[in-house]
Amino acid sequence: MQNRLYPLHPCRKILDVMRVFFFLIAALFVLGSHGLAQKLVAPPDENASVEEVQKWLSGALVKYGSYKTRVDAVEISNVRFEGCTIKYTLTRKSGSTSTAVMGATRTVNATKDDVSIDAAPMTDAGVKLSDHVYSELQTIEIGARTGDVSGLSDDRPIEMVVKREAAKAIRMALLQIARGCAAK
Repeated sequence: MQNRLYPLHPCRKILDVMRVFFFLIAALFVLGSHGLAQKLVAPPDENASVEEVQKWLSGALVKYGSYKTRVDAVEISNVRFEGCTIKYTLTRKSGSTSTAVMGATRTVNATKDDVSIDAAPMTDAGVKLSDHVYSELQTIEIGARTGDVSGLSDDRPIEMVVKREAAKAIRMALLQIARGCAAK
């Protein structure tokens, strides 16, 4: 039996079409974001020379080791290799805003550190990946030969924070350089 009391109004047809349209948009958004989340950076070729791996790692550290969060911005620059030692400059900027009687004041603090990491004592067990507070970042912990991540010189691990999509590839590149140093 047809409902004669409430016949289909033209606006109802438009609402049905809009509902289908919004469902399709939401489905595309979910599928698109899932595809982006799965995009990982490929490590250098296993048979690449030490120089090729060093060149790849230099670019990867600058690109994926630099990031911004709500609290600070980190930039890696001037990546270079001296023998088996990886050297780079790490710049960290953090800011705060204070409200005073005269208005808001923004303060920016910046620190610049020259980092030096010896790749020779690195082992597969001594270079670990761990989660970071921010889900889009991951920490590479570099420890001694023992694999307990006890640090290379002062019993503390060296922590390198990088974007998650490149963390495994950067770890593999570090280990490739360490193998090249051990062969020398």
